Amino acid sequence: MIGEFAALAAALCWAVSARLFQMLGKSFTPLALNFWKGMLSAGLLLAVSVVFLPPVEASGAVWGWLLLSGVIGIGLGDTFFFQALNKIGDAQSILIAETLAPVLTALLAMAWIDEWLSWQQWLAVALVIICVDVIVKTHKRAALTLFSPTGYVYAALAALCQAVGAVISRDVLTSFEIDAFNASLIRLLGGLLIICLLMVFTR
Repeated sequence: MIGEFAALAAALCWAVSARLFQMLGKSFTPLALNFWKGMLSAGLLLAVSVVFLPPVEASGAVWGWLLLSGVIGIGLGDTFFFQALNKIGDAQSILIAETLAPVLTALLAMAWIDEWLSWQQWLAVALVIICVDVIVKTHKRAALTLFSPTGYVYAALAALCQAVGAVISRDVLTSFEIDAFNASLIRLLGGLLIICLLMVFTR
């Protein structure tokens, strides 16, 4: 049950942070917001890793795959999500990104790591998607009047990047001996790397 509770806690944290990110998006560009988010998160994870965990011992393949996962899932995916927040608001961004991401993740997991869901699990996915859609549309009708085609494209790209990053991370965590904290820290480093390059490139 630990995995289920961790997934629910992650969803709750993401929902709360999306509202905060939308507020901060008025003062920061998506790249800058993603950069500072990554720096703060990396600092906290580094502190936890240094104090409570042994030094990370990972092969070059582990570092490479986790860095790639961070580049795609965090560096690009979160930046796309922040762009969507600015364009269409938190309600529609979460509705699109967090509805597409689980489905894309499941499909990519089937193709990449041969991890299949049962029909009961697919039924649960459909039920959650329908419930999220109903709740968001019921309580966010004012926000749903926002319309921006590019915003929907950014939200869809965010979902795709999150799915690819998640599947790569899952493959690494099941294939190699590395804890979740250090794996997350390496992913954040990959995300920060591509963010810094994009900030320099776009000035």
